[in-house]
Amino acid sequence: MHKIKYQCTPSDINNRLDYVLKTVLLEYGTRAVKRLCEQGAVLVNDTPQTARYKIQAHDVLTIFLQEIDTCNHDIHSI
Repeated sequence: MHKIKYQCTPSDINNRLDYVLKTVLLEYGTRAVKRLCEQGAVLVNDTPQTARYKIQAHDVLTIFLQEIDTCNHDIHSI
């Protein structure tokens, strides 16, 4: 499990949580960041929030990401 802490900036204020997450997690799409919120993997000030949450001044995001092992997969012919 990988943990990311993000201190929201003044330009993040009043934006939805899912929008801010997409700017922090560039490789994640809209559905993926919404799924993170649904799974409780995103905390705002140590409290789980929905993707629709509006960012406020001084919010701190904690994002928990699963590490995926993509190196050790064998492909077998049938």
